[in-house]
Amino acid sequence: MRRLALQQVIEDLLPGWRAPERKLRVKLSHDVDEIGFPLDLTNSLGHTAKRHKPLATLRDLVGPAFGLRPSLLEAVFRITELSKPTDGPGAVWKNSSKSDWDSGYDLSIKPLREIISRLKECRRGIGVHPGYYTFSDPRRLADEVEHIREAIDERNVGGRQHFFTLAPRTWQELGKVWLSIRQYCGFADHIGFRAGTCVPYRPWSLETESRDRVIGNPIGGHGCHLGLLHGI
Repeated sequence: MRRLALQQVIEDLLPGWRAPERKLRVKLSHDVDEIGFPLDLTNSLGHTAKRHKPLATLRDLVGPAFGLRPSLLEAVFRITELSKPTDGPGAVWKNSSKSDWDSGYDLSIKPLREIISRLKECRRGIGVHPGYYTFSDPRRLADEVEHIREAIDERNVGGRQHFFTLAPRTWQELGKVWLSIRQYCGFADHIGFRAGTCVPYRPWSLETESRDRVIGNPIGGHGCHLGLLHGI
């Protein structure tokens, strides 16, 4: 609303000025937090107990003997296939150590490399998903991003912090480790635009008194990484 009010004031002061037209864009991406490797019995049994998918549990337990991917990893490929018509990084991958907040999978294992290759062949964008604790640890952030870039063989990538964990300085650190970055920004615990806007923006750094290199792409819903964005 503040933006619209400012636009109206400028138009009154400058009758010949008109704000550039913005077109609605849908950017759909998926956090790959769990892939079924390493095998977690709690997750596998949860397919039956919580999600009522006993075949998914069976696939996790006996699938490796028949060369089948775990249910969660198969779901990654199917979901990114369904989201082909939309813009965005598609799947955003992790490469963090196991912790209370991170699953700890390894991007170098063969099944993951196969999935990433297939997604790239389908021209689905791929991004990075730094672990929970990277928001306050620049060295860990840089290491994880570089490892993911090497694993997915991409340099110019976008991504999103795990659980949307961000501190004011995180934006600057992201700008240092990424050549080109659109960082998706929202709340992990409730609905709403974290920066108060649905329009992509460059965060302002009070420390350097300049705009950060990162472009913030707002996400408006908890648990939903579908950003309804207007083009810059």
